Amino acid sequence: MAHMTHQTKPSRRLLAGSILVLLVMGLLPIRLTAWAGWFGDLLTTLTAPVSDPAARISRWLSPAAPRTAQPEQIRLLEREREELLRLYRLEREEVTRLRTLIADLQAGAALYPEAKVRQLLAPVIASSSDRSSTVIRVRAGRSSGVDRGSVATTAGVQLVGRVQSVSERICDIVPITDAGAGPITGMILLDATSAGPTCLLKPTGTGTLSGPVEDMTGIAPRRGIEPGMRILLQDPTWPRAAQMLLIGIVESAEPAPNQPLRTVVTVRPTLRLDRVGEIVLRTSPGGEDRP
Repeated sequence: MAHMTHQTKPSRRLLAGSILVLLVMGLLPIRLTAWAGWFGDLLTTLTAPVSDPAARISRWLSPAAPRTAQPEQIRLLEREREELLRLYRLEREEVTRLRTLIADLQAGAALYPEAKVRQLLAPVIASSSDRSSTVIRVRAGRSSGVDRGSVATTAGVQLVGRVQSVSERICDIVPITDAGAGPITGMILLDATSAGPTCLLKPTGTGTLSGPVEDMTGIAPRRGIEPGMRILLQDPTWPRAAQMLLIGIVESAEPAPNQPLRTVVTVRPTLRLDRVGEIVLRTSPGGEDRP
């Protein structure tokens, strides 16, 4: 018992001394105790490699947000949300397509506002099985007012061709670029309002038309024929409802091989006529389309 009392007294004195030292250091100015911070930095450096993995394990065991399984109802709502977004995008594209179609139909009707022309939108359902032919088949026929010779357009005022044969609900159209379509006369538009010379165009078999420009001898044209100019239909063998429709764009203009003073133009429609998906048929109630 006496031995234990003898060991307790130094411990008490050490504890009292430590408290006294802490009190004194607590009352001293900071500049006199800055040296003690070195021991704290040393301790932090020694324990950092151990504390970092420990902190990671602690965060993994107890994350900031609880890890709960996503309910089936939430997953269902997300799938419905994605489906609604998909349908919205489809409807938006359809609205854009219909607006473009309305503008195209209005542009076609504005060419001859006094002419009695009915425009009918019809889908292309097939193309010719004959590789040498680009005839396209459309779901519209006599029951819809379509006659042999009715004019076919697409993309606004782009001329496609004429109806070659017609049944009650189906008709076949020969594009102007088809090898069997025959020649067509067009007028070169020098600028937005200036009419230029005419040209007789024939299909080349490669999706274009080519032909000589009318003889300009003795006439001083305001400007030469250049690529990019538009060529409009001006052919008396076609019905009035087709006049001034777009044949295509001048792709090249070069001197004729045997007549250097004459120009030969190559014209390409604004799109592949044998690959269109919809056709606008322009019909006249009085049968003016019939050849």
